[in-house]
Amino acid sequence: MIGGNIELIFQELTDPKVYDDCGKKIENYNQILEPIIGWLDLISGDSNYDYKAKIEDATHIFVCDYVDLSLIDIEKTRAIINNRIYELKYIDDPMELHQHLEIYLKLIGGQYNG
Repeated sequence: MIGGNIELIFQELTDPKVYDDCGKKIENYNQILEPIIGWLDLISGDSNYDYKAKIEDATHIFVCDYVDLSLIDIEKTRAIINNRIYELKYIDDPMELHQHLEIYLKLIGGQYNG
């Protein structure tokens, strides 16, 4: 068991075709799944490996016990950790052993006040 001290909340975009009076796109999100407990770490340094571009764009990695996230559409889902908003880049189940997950995230700024 990995445990952890950080809670990750997944939120999925609802109806992406909603606009305000000025034509600006309004993004509404709803929480999906129960929060996941794990560890958050900053990705830094240089890599000699050829990873997918999505992983190279990541700023943080969240490591947690395995949870089935196969139904999550990472293009429409974001993560909230410590009231900060993160874009999902890649969800990895190393060697498909279902022991733990490595969730690659990109801090996109902004404060979540939900």
